[in-house]
Parts: sequence; C-alpha cells; structure tokens
Amino acid sequence: MGTYVSLMRNEEVAFSIAEGFYNDPQKVIERIKVNKGETVLLPPGAKHITRLKPRIPTLIFCARKDKTTMTVDAREFAKRNNVTIIEFEGDHLGGMNFFRKNDYGDEYTDRIIDFLEKNAI
Repeated sequence: MGTYVSLMRNEEVAFSIAEGFYNDPQKVIERIKVNKGETVLLPPGAKHITRLKPRIPTLIFCARKDKTTMTVDAREFAKRNNVTIIEFEGDHLGGMNFFRKNDYGDEYTDRIIDFLEKNAI
C-alpha cells in the first residue's frame, strides 16, 4: 500500500520511485479478490488518483506477471504525469531479483541512478 500512500503526500518531493504501482485502490481490491480470494477493505476517502500535483518525475518498475498491480495502470497514469516505466519479466516486487548483473539489485540501482541523472535530480 506504500505506493498509493505516496501519491497522497502533502509534503513537496523532487521525484518518486515505485514498484508494485497502483493509483486506483478499487481496482486493486477487486484483483486481490479474484486472484487470491481475499477481501480487502478500503479506508474512508480512498480514491482513484489520476494526477500528481506538482508533476514530478516518477519511475515505475512493472512486473509483467503481476496480476494485482499491473503495467496497464502505470501506463494509464503516465498519460497525465511525468512517468518513466521499466517493465521486466517477473512477478510482484521482483525487480531487485530480475535486475542483477553480479550482485542482488545492482542493475536495479543502476536503472534508478540513470533515471535520476536523466531528470537532473
């Protein structure tokens, strides 16, 4: 739920990095019900967030096999926001395992550094 909470932030930030991204909690609880048979209750005020204010550079890692937090959501969000999407063959929160050259997460870290440099952060 951390990705969603970060979208509701009040403090000013220079950038955002996410994996397991979603911006519509209703879609996620429906997917959890279908995929896992579990019922999740939303807190009052949980709503679909379509635009970050201000528009900050956002990096989203998306796993192609993730059936809960899906790339289609990140792509839809990217239409109204400054978003870079990095897709990988893997499952939910598997980016650190997938992006490794020699050590755990070393290429994942390289991708983040590249994103920060390209956005002059």
